[in-house]
Amino acid sequence: MSDRPIPTQLVEYAKPPFRIVAPRTPGELSKLLGKAVAYINWFIPVNRGRLKSSTLRLVIARSSGYDHIDVDTAEDLGICVANQPEIIAEAVAQYTVAGILAVSRQLVAAHKVTWEWDIEGWPDHLVGRLITGRSLGLLGAGRIGQAVAVKLRALGVGDIYYYSRSRKPCLEAGLGARKVGLEELFTRSEILVNSLPLTPETRGLVSAGLLSLLPPEPSM
Repeated sequence: MSDRPIPTQLVEYAKPPFRIVAPRTPGELSKLLGKAVAYINWFIPVNRGRLKSSTLRLVIARSSGYDHIDVDTAEDLGICVANQPEIIAEAVAQYTVAGILAVSRQLVAAHKVTWEWDIEGWPDHLVGRLITGRSLGLLGAGRIGQAVAVKLRALGVGDIYYYSRSRKPCLEAGLGARKVGLEELFTRSEILVNSLPLTPETRGLVSAGLLSLLPPEPSM
């Protein structure tokens, strides 16, 4: 079962006794959870109540994150939970680079001024800043963080630092990145990218104290 429309070729691929269905309403979703064996989930919360009333053996999150699924209850009930960490890493990395460029070059404000053009003279205040030579800090250096670093190095960023549970030899050898502690990361990063997963351990990790350590005019 999937809570989003499924490509026709995938539906046709299923062989009896298996059948792939997509509920159209919340009521239909609840009803099908009492019959389905596997559930392809698109961010709809899968809480304790839904799991306990289901016949599920597998829940697949169509995302890297799975904090919307009650994993503890699933484990108690013997339901396997899987995620897809590769599915959006490249897309998120590209959005991140686009966001950094938009902030650094003030693209959103410049677009508004250009569209309306209600000023006199040239808008020098919208020149923005180059990212060339600016230091990059990665708060989390998994698939997304590393993909961002590769793209920004191609655009000319300077030194690269990262904070991670484990050392990343490929990042160090390929881009000359340095593994540093949390406070040093904030102290050195003119551009800071946070790609840590949201967990009980990481929630609230970025404090006001850490933010105060950032260099002048940082991009985060």
